[in-house]
Amino acid sequence: MWNNMLALDSKNIDALNGIGTALMSKNQIDNAIAMFKKAFEYQPNNPLTKNNLVWAMNEKLKLQTSDKYKQAR
Repeated sequence: MWNNMLALDSKNIDALNGIGTALMSKNQIDNAIAMFKKAFEYQPNNPLTKNNLVWAMNEKLKLQTSDKYKQAR
């Protein structure tokens, strides 16, 4: 569904956020961040877009911190 919407309108914020959220659920954080960044470029004042981008970046940071902690042990 989201991909169809995005095919019709590459700047569709709902589609970009929807795809990003789906990617997050699959643990594809970098790809999700890319989608959320695109949405943010088109609508930087959209609260959902800001929230999703911060969420994904925080999840990536948690993962990186966890990996560094594991390596240090």
